[in-house]
Formats: sequence, structure tokens, C-alpha cells
Amino acid sequence: MPQQPSSGARRPTLPFLALLLAAAVGARAVRAAPATALDPIVVTPTATALSLADVPAPVIVITRREILESGALDLVQLLRFYAGVDVAQTGGPGQPASVFLQGASSGQTLVLINGVEVNGGNLGLAPLADIPLTDVARVEIVEGPSSSLYGSDGIGGVIDIVTRGNARRLHAHVAVADGSYGTRSLDVGAADGGRRFAAGADFSRTLVRGFPPLVGSGIDAATTESLLNAFARWRPSARGNLVARLWQSRGTTGYLNYGGAPRSENFRDRLVLLRGRLRVATGLHARLTLSDDENRLLQNQRPDFSRTRREGIDARLSFTRLPAQRLLVGVALHHQHDSSLVYGTAYDQGFRVLAPYAEDIVTTGRNRFVVAGRLSNYSTFGTHPTWSLADSYRWPSGTSLGVEWGTGFRAPPAEDLYGYGGNPDLAPESSHTLEVVARQWLGNDARLGLNLYLSRVNNLIVYLGPSALDPEGINENIGRTQTRGASLSFAWSRRPWNLLARVDVQQPLDLETGTVLARRSERSASLLLGHRLAGGEIGVDLLAVGPRPDSPYTTVIDPGYVLTDLNGRWPLWAHLTLGVRVGNLLGVHYTVVSGYRTAGRSILVGLRWDL
Repeated sequence: MPQQPSSGARRPTLPFLALLLAAAVGARAVRAAPATALDPIVVTPTATALSLADVPAPVIVITRREILESGALDLVQLLRFYAGVDVAQTGGPGQPASVFLQGASSGQTLVLINGVEVNGGNLGLAPLADIPLTDVARVEIVEGPSSSLYGSDGIGGVIDIVTRGNARRLHAHVAVADGSYGTRSLDVGAADGGRRFAAGADFSRTLVRGFPPLVGSGIDAATTESLLNAFARWRPSARGNLVARLWQSRGTTGYLNYGGAPRSENFRDRLVLLRGRLRVATGLHARLTLSDDENRLLQNQRPDFSRTRREGIDARLSFTRLPAQRLLVGVALHHQHDSSLVYGTAYDQGFRVLAPYAEDIVTTGRNRFVVAGRLSNYSTFGTHPTWSLADSYRWPSGTSLGVEWGTGFRAPPAEDLYGYGGNPDLAPESSHTLEVVARQWLGNDARLGLNLYLSRVNNLIVYLGPSALDPEGINENIGRTQTRGASLSFAWSRRPWNLLARVDVQQPLDLETGTVLARRSERSASLLLGHRLAGGEIGVDLLAVGPRPDSPYTTVIDPGYVLTDLNGRWPLWAHLTLGVRVGNLLGVHYTVVSGYRTAGRSILVGLRWDL
């Protein structure tokens, strides 16, 4: 197997020269404004806490309260009501799901849990349908390239799912829910903590009888899922802390094969994380993360299986002693092992990745410059550099403007390297993206945002059909795509109302064929409206999606649709809360993937007791 890439990648001279230049800049600091609901503190875009107004990338923040108000049980249900975040699922709950950001494919979207990658290595896809929301504290979605900080798969963006990891007092809860399609769930959890030590655990189990995923079938596809999420945090002194986390989702998913026969598979997604932080000296902080991630599928009627095991170390230092500057340097090392057996094609392969990275944030007046670079060395194909350059400016009038130019990449997944049509000589898919982000705060209770972007992806891995030279066909780096897009958003919060509206227009094109990329909507709009009343909340979620090509292999166009969800929460007495969610309120018949059914009108009723 060749160890050096033929592309050889140019040395990333520009970003590292910019890092050196930024390090030489002396400037006065701008005092950060306190966080508000419309100007929250976000961490994922720059790996440091910054106000949204100072972040040059477009970010969607979904808080714990918004998760509870949505009534969604899993990540797929939550994300689909945000225009520009295209979600496709082949059937009901538990069935395979994909997410598309800024025209990028699902494999080009990085999903993190507590900052650690959970994309599987065989296809490069994240287990979106296996991520319940019972103990999720926050979701941050960064649109645009994120490879400079997080490595492979961050072409379209990154979705960071943050689970609960601290407690300052005793808290316990029990929640039950029952609803359409045989949906039943139980969630129990408790946490307690003080100044030095905190610990907690949450366990949930969900059963869904489901509905026939294939059009024309009468066979339901059931799902059972159990989630265990636990943490322990120790703070021996004011200088540092140590936190351990366990997140595990496991269960059984039923599905129908291409012939319509019922099948099932067992899944397990597990993440073990140990993270320590230490203030070494004034202005100098260290962080060390050890992680062990596993993604496993086991087919019950056949010997087929898929498994990824990833063990990682991430060490970083943050320097803030220089005036108005924060310099972050780190190195990530992980070993990944992928194995699979699918329809007789088997492989069992491992590789390692060593990736030094750096990011410099410099404030001069009202400007904030962000420069980042990463050098990822894979034992399979060699070295691939990524970088990003960004600047944001914040006016006293409440206007902020950000510009970012960056690159991203996706390492070839194991299935493309060693599976059917596999080619061990594949190079990474790579991208260049230019983004402009403008935000205008209208007083303290409204924000208007506009994001313009242009992204080009080269070296796309494309399967070429059988030939005399390759009877099984072969994967090659010959594809190219381009996406132009614009997103307009409006957020408003004034008691007792809150509103989030977003319109997304994009042109995701396959440059080789001139056709629109499959399952990406060129036009979409969403509106989330909430109202507090009598100690509770009631809300309505609207989503409008335009027509989309169903597949690159057919001429089928999936028609546009409009969805409406109604949700509410009301306190009954003491610590007991009633929650109701009516999905697809108007009973719209719509198609996300041709040949697969979608849910009709449904209702979910839940009770939650909090201590």
C-alpha cells in the first residue's frame, strides 16, 4: 500500500506565516460583552469561549431549554426544523439518516460528542439516528470548514453535541412518554455536586414499533434503544480539574431489505473520555484529552458486520499572556481500526494519524483576527495540510461583520479504500470555502443575520462501473462540486414570545455533470415560534423545503413539502411537568427519499418529575 500521496500537498506556508505575524502584533483588548440569549458564548468555532458577535463563522446554537421545548426524542427530529440543515432519513425512527451542511455530503459533515469525533470509519457517517437527547445540554452547529481544528470530515461543518458534565446541587428526574407508532420511553437520572466533586448518571430506554419504511409494504420496522450517560468531575484546586465521561447508545433496529423482507441489526455506539485541565501559570493553560470511541453494527440474519474503534490523545496549550492575544497550540494522535463484512466483501485494517495544529486569535481595536492551521499525517496516504484565515469587526451600533477563507478535507473511508471497488491509492477529498457573515443586533431583543458562502470540493471519490481492467469497478478521485448559498436569519426574544426564522437558498452543483446534488434542497425556510404562558410554554415549528433530486443515479425529483409541529409544556403541580408534541400536525404526505415512507400525524405525551 503506498504511504505517500501523489498529490503531495503544498506546504501550508501562508497560514503559518500569518501565525508568526499575528504573534508579533501588540494591541489593546476589547472587553467582551456579557452573554445574552441572542449573543451567547460559543466554543466550537474557535475552541475557546467567544461571544457570537465575535465569531466570523455562522453558528446555530440549540440550548437545553430549546431541546425540551421542541419535544424531539433524537437528534434527527431536532435538526430537521433548521433550514439549511438538510436531513434525510430512509423511514421512521432508528432508520439510517444523513445530514447535509452547505451542500456538502453527510460524510463531509463532522459530528462530535463533547468535542470528540463519532463519525464511523467504514463509511465516514455519524450514527445520527442513535443519538437521543435525554441528557444533551447543548448543540452547536458550525457551518463551513472546520478541519483546521478538528481534522477530517469538517468540509461542510461540524455538529458538536455537549452532554451534561457538572452539577452544583442535588438533582434527580424521572420522565416517561407514550405516543404514536408504539413509542414509549423512560428516562431516569440524578446528579449531585459541590465545589470539589460532582457526579451524575442518566439512563433512558426507548421503544418504537415504527411503521413500514418501504412504500407498498405492510411490515413495521421496530427500534429499541438504551442510553447510558455518566460523568464524574473532580476539582482538587482552583488550578485545574479532571472529568471522566461515559456515553453509550445501544439497541436493535429493524429494517426491510431491498426485497422487502424483515431484517434487524444490533448497534452500539460508545465514547469513553477522560479530560484534564490545568492552569500551569498565569495566562498559560493546558488540556489533555484521552478518548476511546467505538461504532459497531451487527446484522442478525447474516454474518455481515461493521466496526470502527478509535483511540485518541489530544494535548493542547493555550497562551493568553500577550496583550489581546490567545495562541493555541496542540497535537492530536489517534489510532483507528476498521473492519467489515458486507455481502462477501471483507477487510480488517488499521491506521494512525498524527496532527499538530495551531490557532491564533488577535484583537486590534474592534477587529478580531483568527488564523488556524493543521498538518494531518496519515499512515495510509501521507500528509494533508488545512488552514483558515478569518477577521471579524464589531461596530458600537450593534453590527458585526466576519469574513473567513478556509480549507477542509475528508480522508478516504475504509469502505472506499478496501470495500467493493476499493482503491488503496485514494487521496483525500479537499475543499476551499469563502464565507461572509453579517449580524445586526436590533436593541437587546432582536438579531438579524446574513451568511453568504462559496464552497468548492475537489478530488471527490466517485465509483466507476465495471470495466475490462476492473471487473468490480473502482473508486477514483475525479469528482468536483460547487455550492453557492445565502442564509438569512432573524431571532427575536421578548417575554413572553421568542422566535427564530431562517431562509436558506443554495445552488449545490456537481461540476462534472452540471446537475444539482442529490437530497440537497435549493430553497428551504423554517420558523420556530414559542410563547410562555401560565408557567409553561407552547410552540409551533414550521419547515418548508423545495424540490430535491432524489439520487445521482435516477432522474426522480422529490417534491417540496411543508411540515408543522406543535409542542407544549405545562407544570401540573409541585415538580411535575406535562409535555405534548404533535408531529406533522396537518397530516401532510411528503417524501424525503423516494420509495421510503415518512411519518403522518403523530402525538407524543410525556410526564417529567424534577427534584
